[in-house]
Amino acid sequence: LPGSIDAKDHGQDAWEVCVAFGAATSAFEPSQSGFARLSSLVASSSQALQSMAVCSNSSRCTHGALTIERLAISSELGKARFNRGGQSTGSIGQRGCELWLSPAECEDPKNWEEVQVSTIDALLGPLRTLDVLKVDVEGLEAQVLKGAAEALKTGRIGLLILEYGDKWSEQTALAAKHYAADDHWEWTLARTEPVLRGLVQFLASLGYAGYYVGTKTPVPITGDMWHDVYEACLAPHRICYNGLGKVCWLDVAFAHAS
Repeated sequence: LPGSIDAKDHGQDAWEVCVAFGAATSAFEPSQSGFARLSSLVASSSQALQSMAVCSNSSRCTHGALTIERLAISSELGKARFNRGGQSTGSIGQRGCELWLSPAECEDPKNWEEVQVSTIDALLGPLRTLDVLKVDVEGLEAQVLKGAAEALKTGRIGLLILEYGDKWSEQTALAAKHYAADDHWEWTLARTEPVLRGLVQFLASLGYAGYYVGTKTPVPITGDMWHDVYEACLAPHRICYNGLGKVCWLDVAFAHAS
Protein backbone atom coordinates (compact mmCIF):
# COMPACT_ATOMS: atom_id res chain seq x y z
CA LEU A 1 0.00 0.00 0.00
CA PRO A 2 1.46 3.41 -0.93
CA GLY A 3 0.17 4.96 2.28
CA SER A 4 -2.81 6.33 4.15
CA ILE A 5 -3.55 9.50 6.11
CA ASP A 6 -5.89 9.67 9.08
CA ALA A 7 -7.09 13.26 9.40
CA LYS A 8 -9.12 12.53 12.50
CA ASP A 9 -9.19 15.10 15.30
CA HIS A 10 -8.93 12.43 17.99
CA GLY A 11 -7.95 9.23 16.11
CA GLN A 12 -7.51 6.07 18.14
CA ASP A 13 -8.77 3.20 16.00
CA ALA A 14 -8.07 4.21 12.39
CA TRP A 15 -4.30 4.30 12.75
CA GLU A 16 -4.29 0.93 14.48
CA VAL A 17 -6.13 -0.66 11.56
CA CYS A 18 -3.79 0.92 9.01
CA VAL A 19 -0.65 -0.11 10.88
CA ALA A 20 -2.00 -3.64 11.32
CA PHE A 21 -2.19 -3.90 7.51
CA GLY A 22 1.38 -2.67 7.18
CA ALA A 23 0.42 0.68 5.63
CA ALA A 24 2.57 3.77 6.01
CA THR A 25 0.23 5.92 8.08
CA SER A 26 0.10 9.53 9.28
CA ALA A 27 -2.26 10.67 12.05
CA PHE A 28 -2.82 14.32 12.93
CA GLU A 29 -3.92 15.87 16.22
CA PRO A 30 -3.84 19.68 16.42
CA SER A 31 -4.07 20.41 20.15
CA GLN A 32 -1.20 20.05 22.60
CA SER A 33 -3.19 17.88 25.03
CA GLY A 34 -4.64 15.76 22.24
CA PHE A 35 -1.24 15.18 20.69
CA ALA A 36 0.16 14.15 24.09
CA ARG A 37 -2.73 11.75 24.64
CA LEU A 38 -2.34 10.23 21.17
CA SER A 39 1.43 9.87 21.69
CA SER A 40 0.81 8.05 24.96
CA LEU A 41 -1.78 5.80 23.35
CA VAL A 42 0.54 4.91 20.50
CA ALA A 43 3.43 4.24 22.89
CA SER A 44 1.33 1.80 24.90
CA SER A 45 0.04 -0.03 21.83
CA SER A 46 1.41 -3.51 21.23
CA GLN A 47 1.80 -2.59 17.54
CA ALA A 48 3.89 0.49 18.31
CA LEU A 49 6.09 -1.42 20.78
CA GLN A 50 7.65 -3.25 17.84
CA SER A 51 9.76 -0.15 17.24
CA MET A 52 11.11 2.69 19.33
CA ALA A 53 9.66 6.17 18.87
CA VAL A 54 11.80 8.61 16.91
CA CYS A 55 10.79 12.23 17.56
CA SER A 56 12.30 14.96 15.39
CA ASN A 57 10.73 17.61 17.65
CA SER A 58 7.93 18.02 20.19
CA SER A 59 5.30 18.00 17.43
CA ARG A 60 6.28 14.99 15.30
CA CYS A 61 7.11 11.39 16.21
CA THR A 62 7.57 8.24 14.15
CA HIS A 63 6.77 4.75 15.41
CA GLY A 64 7.81 2.39 12.63
CA ALA A 65 5.27 2.84 9.79
CA LEU A 66 3.20 5.30 11.85
CA THR A 67 3.89 9.04 12.04
CA ILE A 68 1.90 11.25 14.40
CA GLU A 69 2.04 15.00 14.05
CA ARG A 70 0.62 17.96 15.94
CA LEU A 71 -1.10 19.64 13.02
CA ALA A 72 -4.60 20.71 11.96
CA ILE A 73 -5.80 19.80 8.47
CA SER A 74 -8.06 22.28 6.68
CA SER A 75 -8.37 24.31 3.46
CA GLU A 76 -5.47 26.77 3.89
CA LEU A 77 -1.93 26.88 5.18
CA GLY A 78 -1.04 28.94 8.23
CA LYS A 79 -2.16 29.15 11.85
CA ALA A 80 -5.59 29.10 13.47
CA ARG A 81 -7.21 29.28 16.89
CA PHE A 82 -8.43 25.95 18.20
CA ASN A 83 -11.14 25.56 20.86
CA ARG A 84 -11.35 22.35 22.83
CA GLY A 85 -13.96 23.73 25.23
CA GLY A 86 -13.19 21.20 27.95
CA GLN A 87 -14.43 18.40 25.71
CA SER A 88 -12.65 15.36 24.30
CA THR A 89 -13.02 16.83 20.81
CA GLY A 90 -12.59 20.28 19.32
CA SER A 91 -12.21 22.25 16.10
CA ILE A 92 -10.63 25.40 14.75
CA GLY A 93 -12.53 28.69 14.59
CA GLN A 94 -15.60 30.22 16.21
CA ARG A 95 -18.35 28.33 14.35
CA GLY A 96 -19.28 26.09 17.30
CA CYS A 97 -19.91 28.96 19.71
CA GLU A 98 -23.46 28.90 21.12
CA LEU A 99 -24.29 25.86 19.00
CA TRP A 100 -22.38 22.91 20.46
CA LEU A 101 -20.08 25.10 22.58
CA SER A 102 -21.54 27.18 25.41
CA PRO A 103 -20.79 30.93 25.65
CA ALA A 104 -18.64 30.20 28.72
CA GLU A 105 -16.56 27.65 26.79
CA CYS A 106 -16.00 30.15 23.98
CA GLU A 107 -15.20 33.08 26.25
CA ASP A 108 -12.70 31.25 28.45
CA PRO A 109 -9.20 31.99 27.07
CA LYS A 110 -7.88 28.76 28.60
CA ASN A 111 -9.95 26.81 26.06
CA TRP A 112 -8.15 28.37 23.09
CA GLU A 113 -4.74 27.62 21.63
CA GLU A 114 -2.97 28.50 18.40
CA VAL A 115 -2.31 25.56 16.09
CA GLN A 116 -0.44 25.05 12.84
CA VAL A 117 -2.64 24.28 9.83
CA SER A 118 -1.84 22.46 6.59
CA THR A 119 -3.74 20.89 3.70
CA ILE A 120 -3.82 17.46 2.13
CA ASP A 121 -2.59 18.89 -1.18
CA ALA A 122 0.38 20.53 0.54
CA LEU A 123 1.27 17.30 2.35
CA LEU A 124 0.96 15.16 -0.78
CA GLY A 125 2.54 17.46 -3.32
CA PRO A 126 1.77 16.94 -7.02
CA LEU A 127 2.59 13.22 -7.29
CA ARG A 128 1.97 11.27 -4.08
CA THR A 129 -1.14 9.13 -3.72
CA LEU A 130 -3.24 7.87 -0.81
CA ASP A 131 -5.00 4.57 -0.40
CA VAL A 132 -7.25 5.95 2.35
CA LEU A 133 -8.06 9.40 3.69
CA LYS A 134 -10.15 9.29 6.88
CA VAL A 135 -11.59 12.59 8.07
CA ASP A 136 -13.32 13.29 11.38
CA VAL A 137 -12.77 16.95 12.24
CA GLU A 138 -15.91 18.08 14.08
CA GLY A 139 -17.84 19.63 11.21
CA LEU A 140 -14.93 20.97 9.14
CA GLU A 141 -14.89 17.99 6.76
CA ALA A 142 -15.75 20.23 3.79
CA GLN A 143 -12.71 22.41 4.51
CA VAL A 144 -10.43 19.38 4.56
CA LEU A 145 -11.80 18.28 1.17
CA LYS A 146 -11.33 21.79 -0.20
CA GLY A 147 -7.69 21.52 0.81
CA ALA A 148 -7.49 18.17 -1.00
CA ALA A 149 -9.03 19.50 -4.24
CA GLU A 150 -6.10 18.70 -6.52
CA ALA A 151 -5.64 15.18 -5.17
CA LEU A 152 -9.36 14.50 -5.55
CA LYS A 153 -9.54 15.93 -9.08
CA THR A 154 -6.69 13.71 -10.19
CA GLY A 155 -8.02 10.59 -8.46
CA ARG A 156 -4.98 10.27 -6.20
CA ILE A 157 -7.11 9.36 -3.16
CA GLY A 158 -8.47 5.84 -3.51
CA LEU A 159 -10.93 5.75 -0.62
CA LEU A 160 -12.35 8.67 1.33
CA ILE A 161 -14.11 8.07 4.66
CA LEU A 162 -15.64 10.95 6.58
CA GLU A 163 -18.17 11.81 9.23
CA TYR A 164 -21.46 13.37 8.15
CA GLY A 165 -22.82 15.05 11.24
CA ASP A 166 -24.72 17.79 13.02
CA LYS A 167 -21.69 20.09 13.11
CA TRP A 168 -21.61 20.58 9.34
CA SER A 169 -23.69 23.78 9.48
CA GLU A 170 -25.86 25.96 11.70
CA GLN A 171 -28.94 24.24 10.25
CA THR A 172 -27.78 20.74 11.14
CA ALA A 173 -26.59 21.88 14.58
CA LEU A 174 -29.98 23.41 15.42
CA ALA A 175 -31.87 20.42 14.07
CA ALA A 176 -29.95 18.11 16.39
CA LYS A 177 -29.97 20.45 19.38
CA HIS A 178 -33.73 21.13 19.48
CA TYR A 179 -36.68 18.80 19.31
CA ALA A 180 -39.00 21.63 18.18
CA ALA A 181 -40.39 21.12 14.68
CA ASP A 182 -39.23 24.60 13.64
CA ASP A 183 -35.67 23.30 13.65
CA HIS A 184 -36.47 20.27 11.48
CA TRP A 185 -35.51 21.42 8.03
CA GLU A 186 -37.67 20.21 5.19
CA TRP A 187 -35.69 18.52 2.45
CA THR A 188 -37.25 20.79 -0.17
CA LEU A 189 -36.24 24.05 1.54
CA ALA A 190 -33.10 26.04 0.85
CA ARG A 191 -30.17 24.64 2.80
CA THR A 192 -26.89 26.01 4.02
CA GLU A 193 -23.98 24.23 2.37
CA PRO A 194 -22.38 21.87 2.99
CA VAL A 195 -25.08 19.22 2.81
CA LEU A 196 -24.62 15.55 2.05
CA ARG A 197 -26.38 15.64 -1.32
CA GLY A 198 -24.13 18.42 -2.58
CA LEU A 199 -21.02 16.53 -1.47
CA VAL A 200 -22.25 13.33 -3.13
CA GLN A 201 -22.86 15.16 -6.40
CA PHE A 202 -19.51 16.94 -6.29
CA LEU A 203 -17.52 13.78 -5.63
CA ALA A 204 -19.51 11.88 -8.27
CA SER A 205 -18.33 14.45 -10.82
CA LEU A 206 -14.76 13.47 -9.88
CA GLY A 207 -15.38 9.73 -10.28
CA TYR A 208 -16.21 8.81 -6.66
CA ALA A 209 -19.15 6.58 -5.70
CA GLY A 210 -20.62 7.22 -2.25
CA TYR A 211 -21.96 4.87 0.41
CA TYR A 212 -23.37 5.02 3.90
CA VAL A 213 -21.18 2.68 5.95
CA GLY A 214 -21.29 1.29 9.47
CA THR A 215 -23.39 -1.81 8.84
CA LYS A 216 -22.51 -5.10 7.17
CA THR A 217 -23.91 -3.83 3.87
CA PRO A 218 -22.80 -0.40 2.55
CA VAL A 219 -25.75 1.64 1.23
CA PRO A 220 -25.07 3.31 -2.16
CA ILE A 221 -26.06 6.99 -2.28
CA THR A 222 -24.72 8.21 -5.64
CA GLY A 223 -26.71 9.00 -8.77
CA ASP A 224 -30.05 7.19 -9.10
CA MET A 225 -29.45 5.58 -5.69
CA TRP A 226 -29.81 8.94 -3.89
CA HIS A 227 -32.95 9.68 -1.88
CA ASP A 228 -33.55 12.82 0.19
CA VAL A 229 -34.17 10.64 3.23
CA TYR A 230 -30.38 10.20 3.35
CA GLU A 231 -30.05 13.87 4.40
CA ALA A 232 -30.56 12.60 7.94
CA CYS A 233 -28.86 15.38 9.89
CA LEU A 234 -31.25 18.05 8.60
CA ALA A 235 -34.06 16.37 10.55
CA PRO A 236 -32.52 13.76 12.88
CA HIS A 237 -35.61 13.35 15.09
CA ARG A 238 -37.96 12.13 12.41
CA ILE A 239 -39.39 8.72 13.20
CA CYS A 240 -37.59 7.13 10.24
CA TYR A 241 -34.24 7.78 11.90
CA ASN A 242 -34.53 5.37 14.79
CA GLY A 243 -31.73 5.78 17.31
CA LEU A 244 -30.60 9.37 16.61
CA GLY A 245 -30.76 11.71 19.59
CA LYS A 246 -29.51 15.24 20.22
CA VAL A 247 -26.49 14.49 18.09
CA CYS A 248 -26.28 13.19 14.55
CA TRP A 249 -23.23 11.52 13.13
CA LEU A 250 -23.01 8.92 10.39
CA ASP A 251 -20.07 7.61 8.40
CA VAL A 252 -19.98 7.90 4.63
CA ALA A 253 -17.35 6.53 2.25
CA PHE A 254 -16.43 7.43 -1.31
CA ALA A 255 -14.47 5.07 -3.54
CA HIS A 256 -12.75 6.23 -6.72
CA ALA A 257 -13.60 4.33 -9.90
CA SER A 258 -9.93 3.61 -10.58
